[in-house]
Amino acid sequence: MPTPNKINPKLLTRLTTLLLMIGLLALQLFTSCPRHHFPKEWVSFCPILYLSCILLASLGFGVLGTFITSTVSLVLTSFTYFRAHMASPLGWIFVFASFSITLYFYLTRHEKELIQKRITLSNLEAEWNHLSKKYSKDKGVLRSYKNKIHHYHTLRQLGEKLINTLSLDETAKRILEIACQLIGKGDLATLFLLDDNLKTLTLLHEIDLAKEGPSFLIQPADPFNQWILNNRQNLLIEELKSDFRFEENAKKGLTSSLIEAALTTENKLIGALRLESREPHVFQLDDLRMLANLSNVASTSLKNAKLYSETLELSIKDGLTGLHVPTYFHQELQKAFLQAHKNHESLSVLMADIDNFKSINDRYGHTVGDGILKKISEVFHEVLEKNFIPSRYGGEEFSAFFPGWPREKTITLAENLRRKIQTISLEIRREILNVTVSMGISEIKPTDSNKDELIQRADQALYEAKRTGKNKVCYQ
Repeated sequence: MPTPNKINPKLLTRLTTLLLMIGLLALQLFTSCPRHHFPKEWVSFCPILYLSCILLASLGFGVLGTFITSTVSLVLTSFTYFRAHMASPLGWIFVFASFSITLYFYLTRHEKELIQKRITLSNLEAEWNHLSKKYSKDKGVLRSYKNKIHHYHTLRQLGEKLINTLSLDETAKRILEIACQLIGKGDLATLFLLDDNLKTLTLLHEIDLAKEGPSFLIQPADPFNQWILNNRQNLLIEELKSDFRFEENAKKGLTSSLIEAALTTENKLIGALRLESREPHVFQLDDLRMLANLSNVASTSLKNAKLYSETLELSIKDGLTGLHVPTYFHQELQKAFLQAHKNHESLSVLMADIDNFKSINDRYGHTVGDGILKKISEVFHEVLEKNFIPSRYGGEEFSAFFPGWPREKTITLAENLRRKIQTISLEIRREILNVTVSMGISEIKPTDSNKDELIQRADQALYEAKRTGKNKVCYQ
């Protein structure tokens, strides 16, 4: 069975108050009518009944309802007295008593409600302060999480970029760019790579972030890199001049604060990643942690790029002399040939051959011959720049090309190269063995259709040098 609805007690009190007010009004009008000749004591007694209405109103209504009920009661009582032509002091005492009681109930009820509102307001203020503090704390935590998400997203982007990068220089450049973006502080970003003898960290790439002022200088015996090598740990320097570990270096450079993270793979140090600033207290521990996270991602990619670079170097370099192999020489010469034809620039080719090399091998053996090849290759490395692609073209033949160089300039360099090789002497079986080379040079012509014509003319000039006495430079 459905449960009957319960009557609201406050609503019941309000209805009772209204009905009582109406009943008292009817009673007062009836008793105060002059035609009925009721005793005046009855009329004087009626206002006392309004006290019950005021009491009920204080229970069923708020302060305003009680005040209205009291006011209506006083007005009706005054109206009744004037209508009954009553001037007795007793009636007005009732009026005054009713007004006093009404005022008392009003003030008491008002004070209670005021106290309750103050308590409620105080509770609300306390709750507001608590929520405000919690909001500030949560906002800080949220900002921290957003920063971490941004940082890890940046690290993920770095990983995606490095996957498609095998060039060592390009890998180093991208790592430094991400480091600058991630930390957002500092005047110089540098990446160091451990050299082959495992004793020093050499500079691989750098990005100067300072818009003005003197440039940073990396010291040959860099104390910060030495610290990384010795301790295999990350380094934070908030203020260099107050750091006891580097007191001697505080006045030697522009660095005032820095962070440096060790690049390691399989517990082996392969390099270091550094950010430094001219101002002290620029970097904090959180910056070092973020740089360390970046170094963890970058280390593997840097190692892969280094292995790829070394493999590529081995594939284009001759194992005995360290000069380029013929395949690589032809590839680069083809590029230079097309560029020279397109821009109408000069291009010269040099071909060299060791004089009497077969006789030396037959008389002294191939070990001596290999030694001579190494000595001559050292001179090639010393005199020729890398972009000239010095190569071991054949058994005892060498080659190089010179983009933008005319014939006269190439002949001058070739003569210098020939004289340096002529000074090579080896003591073999108490005999002094001197070494000479013959060289041929050719220059690009507008009628050349391919690089092979250029090489062929250089070969013809070489044979001419051999035929006319050796140890000379000829031009075809």
